[in-house]
Amino acid sequence: MHELTLANNILQIINQQATLQNDGCVREVEVVVGELSGVMIEALKAALQAVIKGTNYENTLFNLTEVKAIAECTNCSAKVNMETLYSQCPQCHNMHLDIMQGKELFVKSITFE
Repeated sequence: MHELTLANNILQIINQQATLQNDGCVREVEVVVGELSGVMIEALKAALQAVIKGTNYENTLFNLTEVKAIAECTNCSAKVNMETLYSQCPQCHNMHLDIMQGKELFVKSITFE
């Protein structure tokens, strides 16, 4: 389960920022997860709960926001909602799409008290 590795990486980011903030209490963390990132949000939530157990972040609220996958058709320039990496343009059936969003995975914000 690579979500556990990701959760540990998120915890490292939080630790780094907390140190910069003189070890301020972390109230909330917002993480953005793209629909095509390969990350299962529920598994990441469970992994985060496991890695923060027994730490100063046990009461931190984690908000995970999923970003829908959108691409642009290279043939007709239509904007396409992608369900998989192998989606095709619904207008011209072209398989060549430039992904504009949906592969993201990053810590968007950390709120300190």
